[in-house]
Amino acid sequence: TVDGTSKLYVNKNSWTQSGGGLRAQYSYTTSSVASGAIVEIKDNGHNGLENYGTFTFEDGAIVTITGNDERTTNGGGIFNGSSATLTLSPDTVITNNHAAQTGGGICNAGSVTIPEGVQFYNNHSDLAGDDLYNRDGATTYLIPVENDWVLDDCDPNHLIDGWYDDAQGTRWEAHAANTNENHIVLYPDTSLGETLTVSSEKALKAAHGNNPQVPEDPDQPDPEEPDPEEPEPEVPEDPDLTPPSTPSLTITKKWVADNPEDRPDSVTFNVYKDGIYDGFLEIEGKYFGDRDTWRDSYPIEEYEVGADWWVEEVDVPVNYTDDVEEIRDNVFYVYNTYEEPVIEEPESSEPESSEPSSEPSEVTPSEPSVEPSEPSSEPSEPVSEPEPAEPTLPQTGQVWWPVILLLAGGAVLVAFGAFRTIRGHGRRER
Repeated sequence: TVDGTSKLYVNKNSWTQSGGGLRAQYSYTTSSVASGAIVEIKDNGHNGLENYGTFTFEDGAIVTITGNDERTTNGGGIFNGSSATLTLSPDTVITNNHAAQTGGGICNAGSVTIPEGVQFYNNHSDLAGDDLYNRDGATTYLIPVENDWVLDDCDPNHLIDGWYDDAQGTRWEAHAANTNENHIVLYPDTSLGETLTVSSEKALKAAHGNNPQVPEDPDQPDPEEPDPEEPEPEVPEDPDLTPPSTPSLTITKKWVADNPEDRPDSVTFNVYKDGIYDGFLEIEGKYFGDRDTWRDSYPIEEYEVGADWWVEEVDVPVNYTDDVEEIRDNVFYVYNTYEEPVIEEPESSEPESSEPSSEPSEVTPSEPSVEPSEPSSEPSEPVSEPEPAEPTLPQTGQVWWPVILLLAGGAVLVAFGAFRTIRGHGRRER
């Protein structure tokens, strides 16, 4: 069981037989990954995920299954055993997995549900079913391909337009030197965009037909100066082809350790493309999968998919922190964690601070311009001793006239002594 705040990384493990990454061992095993969790199953030496029980990835779970290599048997990315049930999250990527026999992406002997949104293509197998091998008696609920899926078996790469037969002895082929050797059998006609139910033995590959389309280079043409002749090859001549999909940037908001009553009605994000402000997305407080998860999408153009996108939350709610993560290209996850505010109690010495305010009334008008600068420039002086002996200026109420008389009398005596001395010298000279 993986809760919605967890991150599970199952990467670079190996095993001499099967179950290299994650394995749900028994038919009575019940496994679940909650909305908000992040799961990576990458680069394992055999199956990425092997399931023999009931395994559910809830909507909102971010799952990546890629680079796994089942070097001896079936199901490089996923092997789902007989009587086993597997339900995937819409935010799942299953690509670049390999199997020595069948089902490079998924080999299904039980029941697998693949919802709309899953990225499922560019897997490979040596015997049959590069992407999917559905065994006899098994059931796979399969989504139609999406318009932005690109096949990496071609040079140059081509857009994927459907599910094709990829059975042993009749593997999909569309690039043979002799076109008579090509094998291009669409199963079934997926151009209507409907979910398929595969309930018989079938090996399938997400691929293209006789007239492949080359994906548009995100750097060419310049979006501000499009080539007027460029859009023409992209217009499908076959009316049954899937209409172009609308790419988007997805933001999932996750509230952590808070009270739902403290949340705002909506949150707003600034969206940046290549470091430049592109627009904003406001997400209203609608639950997605659970009441702590909000989600919405920011539409972008086809040629912008490869840009460097980033999002920034505007006006983070008071007492919340925010943490932005890019789970994969153009898919962002934002955590808002509530932190209890610290309330400082008033200091007990505060009443004393009011006393200095009454002192300026006793000081002459010329002194305030000097005295305020002294404490600000010497903040550490209160701990030193010289301060009490400092006053040398006249203090209010002090009597000074005796000092003046004493100074005057001293001056008279000094003058008288000097006069006597000069007079004595004169007598000697005579």
